[in-house]
Amino acid sequence: MPGVSAHGSARALARFYAALAGGDEPAGGAEPAAAASTAGLRLPQAVVAHAARPASSGTLNSAPATWGLGGFQLGRVVDTSGRSLPLVGHLGLGGVVGLAVPGAGVALAVTVSQLSVRCAPTRRLVELLLRECGLRLEPGFFPED
Repeated sequence: MPGVSAHGSARALARFYAALAGGDEPAGGAEPAAAASTAGLRLPQAVVAHAARPASSGTLNSAPATWGLGGFQLGRVVDTSGRSLPLVGHLGLGGVVGLAVPGAGVALAVTVSQLSVRCAPTRRLVELLLRECGLRLEPGFFPED
């Protein structure tokens, strides 16, 4: 698989993933300018579904990983009703992550000020944010530390 990368602030990465999630506005009381900037960025559901289909597998940080088209790493979350939903994202270098859960209309991104080889702090933050959205991360997206 060729290298894939995206650089930006957490807000910019979240907007990118919001296009995958199909949302019109960032969650969490974002100011109107930020909400307006995501208008019209929704991708057609057929494109999102195609990106969420497994295309290849391998390892990431010595752990098994699955990728969809476009270099998106794939995972799953469970909502409060017990439905398992696909997660599309990318775990970047040093603890940076961006992801979308199209079936729940959720997108988030985490950037760090100090790179780390451990994923545990970022994983715990992502799990907390997803839990606030009524979602639970299933094992397999983050490598175990």
